[in-house]
Parts: sequence; structure tokens; C-alpha cells
Amino acid sequence: MTGPDELRSRFADIYGRQAQCVAFAPGRVNLIGEHIDYVLGCVMPCATLRGVSVAAIADGGTFRVCSDNFSSSQPTAFSLEDTGLEGAAAFAQAVAYELQAAPCNLLVWGDLPIAAGLSSSAALCVALAAAMLAVTRERPGLPAIELVKLCQQAETVASGTGCGLMDQYASVYGSAGQALLLDIRSLSHELLPLKLNGCRLVVVNSGQPRDLGDSSYNLRRTELAEAFAQLRHRLDYGESFRDYPRERLLDGIATLPPLPRSRLEHVVTEQTRVEQFAQALRSADLQRMGRLLSESHHSLSANYKVSTPEIDILVELLQQEIGVLGARIIGGGFGGSVLALVEEAALPGALEAALRQYRVQTGLGPDWMEVTAGGGARVWLPDGRELAVREWLD
Repeated sequence: MTGPDELRSRFADIYGRQAQCVAFAPGRVNLIGEHIDYVLGCVMPCATLRGVSVAAIADGGTFRVCSDNFSSSQPTAFSLEDTGLEGAAAFAQAVAYELQAAPCNLLVWGDLPIAAGLSSSAALCVALAAAMLAVTRERPGLPAIELVKLCQQAETVASGTGCGLMDQYASVYGSAGQALLLDIRSLSHELLPLKLNGCRLVVVNSGQPRDLGDSSYNLRRTELAEAFAQLRHRLDYGESFRDYPRERLLDGIATLPPLPRSRLEHVVTEQTRVEQFAQALRSADLQRMGRLLSESHHSLSANYKVSTPEIDILVELLQQEIGVLGARIIGGGFGGSVLALVEEAALPGALEAALRQYRVQTGLGPDWMEVTAGGGARVWLPDGRELAVREWLD
């Protein structure tokens, strides 16, 4: 992340005044549990060290937002009633509307790869919301979980994607060195130390960007809702698929037509993989964790159809390398990044060998970075205090 002093200096260069506060929100990597957060399943994200920072000052006149690397280096003025906004301005307006925030000037800077499946949009919303609260309200009066929900709604409006709650939750509640075993149904989590015993988690950016607003992400959500409606008719289905024993669910799913059957098979088996991954992480069973990652990718590709031919090639090449224990697509899908569990002794050789073949086969330019689990969103308040956002709000 860019430090608060650096961001304040840049803010002064652009706006001619000193920022009152700075907020930082991390991106996230979801270790396992893809596409089940929006159906009340369990997921396992961790916050990253990279994220989005926002500097802000109250302004009695109008909203202005400037982003050095998200859209434009020139401030864009907007009101809560404007339409057709793009980039950081669209997200800033959506967050301001949900908060009913007073006008302020904002500077956004991020070091997360955009459209790579690392939740840059959620981090942007959380950082914007924290900054707006810090400069426009003496006492926020907003619990942290409500901030999470508000940012989810703002992201949905700004991006046109019906996103789940996981990304914003991980950005707020992330903990250094730990994954969150997050139960979306109860909105509660357990912290699991990421003790990888000679292995590393690596995110490989495929070089194939994705835009969830233009992808089939929303279609998958519609298909899944329709599949659940059919299952409910057969099983007197409850609020969540988790209300029934796994075997009964699978028996009911087997009676459905191919498309709803495949979508639901992914959801039910992915929930099981999350539970098994948590057990494997607790016991440091790295081989099992790798197998579960690869099984998750197979389901996401074959059953849920959110992979691409290029991503499938990348995953297969990674899985063929000695020292790569498993790999899968992460994020909303339809491009973006792959998560791999790799033995330290195989770095960087195994990755570079796979990526050379990938470049030849696809013509794309991938890159990679190691994942370190970082802390949740933070805010540097006008009175000089530095606080975790969840502690500040709760």
C-alpha cells in the first residue's frame, strides 16, 4: 500500500489543501468456496497486503474524486443525482449515496491488479466508505457489519454485478497471517492461521482480464436461483441448501435437468470442499489442500462454467509441474487469476516453466505474486489516531 503521508502529499498537490484523513482497504484472495457466498454457503478468504487507499477532506460545495491509477488523474466532480459516471467516480457516488455522505474531496490510489479476481472493487468501496465517514461524521454510528452490507450494495450499483458479501467482509475483518472461515448464513467467522509448512500461496494473473458486469456472472446467479426453485419443489426446500443432509440434496439434484443439476452440484460439493479444506489447514495437510484446490477448479469449469479455455490451460500447466500441489481459478471467473499452492523449493522454477508454455499456447502475458495474508481495513482519523475500521466502528 501507499503510506498515508505519501497520499496526503499527493492530495495536497492536486487539491491545494491537506487531507483530513486516509483510509486503506485490502483486496482479498478466496482460498476456497467460490460462487457459494451468495447462496449462504461458507467461504475461506484472506485479506491481502495490497489494496486501495483513499485520502479525503470535507467540502461544503460538491463531491470530487481523483484517481491516479483507477481512472483519471484529474478530479471529477459529481452529485448524488448524476448519471453515466464511470470508474472511480461511479463507485464514489454509489458509496456516497448509500451513506448519504456530505460533499468531500477524495483521492484514490491502489496497487491491486484490476480485473484480476482480487476484489479491487470491494476494496475501493470499503476505503471510500471509511474515508467519507471519517471526514463527514463526528461519530460514525454505523456498525462494521452494516458498512460491509452498504459497500456490497454500492458495488452492485456501480459495477452492475450482483456480488456476494464475502469480498467486503474480508476487506473489513481480515487478520494478518490468517484466513477467515466465513459462514455467510450467520455472518460470523473463525480465524484459521495460515501455517503452510514449506509451501506458498501464489496468485497467477492469467493476462486475460474479466469484466463481471459484461460477463455471465449475473446469468449464473439467475440460473442458480432457478435451480434452487426446482429443488425446493422436489424437497420442500428450506432457506438454504445447508438445511438438508448432503446425500439427500445430491439425490434430489440427480432428478433435475442437466443445467440446474450441474449448477447445484457445484454448490453442494464446494461447500464440502470448504469444510474439508478447513480440516486440512488445521492439520497442515498440504497435499490434501492442493487436491481440494484442483477439485474446486474442475467443478468451477465443468459444472459452474465460469472458467475459460485460457484459464483451463493455465491450471493444467501448473498442475503438471512438480512442486505445484494444486491450482484453481479465483474470483468471479471468466478470466482473471489462478490460485496455486506451491512448495517453496519449486519457486520460481515451476511457475516460470508453466508460464513459458502458457505464453506460447495463448499469446497472453501472465505474471504472478506470492500471497501474504494481511490485516483488515484501517483509517487514519483527523485527530491523528490510526485504527482498524472494525474496531473504530464497533
